[in-house]
Amino acid sequence: MSHGQVQSSSGTLLWTNRYRGGANCAGKKVAVDSSGDIVVTGTIGGNEGWPNYLTLKISSAGALLWARTYAGPGNEFDVPAAVALDGSDNVIVTGDFTGDLREFLTIT
Repeated sequence: MSHGQVQSSSGTLLWTNRYRGGANCAGKKVAVDSSGDIVVTGTIGGNEGWPNYLTLKISSAGALLWARTYAGPGNEFDVPAAVALDGSDNVIVTGDFTGDLREFLTIT
């Protein structure tokens, strides 16, 4: 997730934002809350280069509000597949993680 841009409906660039999270960052999915804030989920390099979950919340003006990471119990292959917001704008992220087996994980 090295670079994000937001454009108006006419194509005018409104703002750009960079998140430098280290090795192997990759954006996967995006959601927008009722205030126009943007939630992006993807991966960030973890232990020995295995990916971990990375979720960012960016204000409608382009400012980073928060960043959260998650490394599964095996700290191996943890890759989010989707992000959604509930009726109260709580963030829900789901995807794969490696524990004892390859499993699914949902975080709220």
